[in-house]
Amino acid sequence: MILNSMIIIAGGIMAALDTGGAGDICAPLDVREIQVGGEIGRRLQATVDNNLLVIALDQDFLAPFQKHDGTGGYVGLGKTLDAFARFAAYTGDSRIVERKQHLVSALLQSQGPDGRSAVPGFCNRSTQAGGVADSAGAGALGED
Repeated sequence: MILNSMIIIAGGIMAALDTGGAGDICAPLDVREIQVGGEIGRRLQATVDNNLLVIALDQDFLAPFQKHDGTGGYVGLGKTLDAFARFAAYTGDSRIVERKQHLVSALLQSQGPDGRSAVPGFCNRSTQAGGVADSAGAGALGED
């Protein structure tokens, strides 16, 4: 009985959403076509102004990769790179794009001759906390 009610309600919603062939109402939107307002928009802008534009990228995130001395540990570089890539696309802010490009360039330059990172265990993060995000962040290396 509950299932039947849910099916009827879902059918009613779908009928109400019917555009009469006017197009796919569920078409994906490009993140650059959206501007978030209100409290969430304020918090997004605060993240840009009070975090992404002021953090010490070279000192806090890139140093362990540039030292090539085998020291250093998890710094969240993949998550940081992912955040910069997403905020660069969302805001279109050239300052964020430049900082993301700096991260990408510096990280690529820090690779050893075999293409690996100098940070111990960096390539074996899939079983550690944050490892999937760090691996996924590498996907942002070639994107603007």
